[in-house]
Amino acid sequence: MPLCASLFEELQTMDFTTRLAKAIAKRSAKPTYVASSVDLSNVGKTHDASDDVIAFKAVIDAIMSAL
Repeated sequence: MPLCASLFEELQTMDFTTRLAKAIAKRSAKPTYVASSVDLSNVGKTHDASDDVIAFKAVIDAIMSAL
């Protein structure tokens, strides 16, 4: 399991950021630093957990394709 340490906590995005950093570190086998993250809490009235999963996968795919 990749090591994860937060330097500055913004609670709305902390869980998403931590999961994102760990997933990228595991897939890339490289040290990973995440400076900020996505806050999906203001997406709208229809926001649910599946929106987080879709955004999570899209961000990981974009980053991994750039490596």
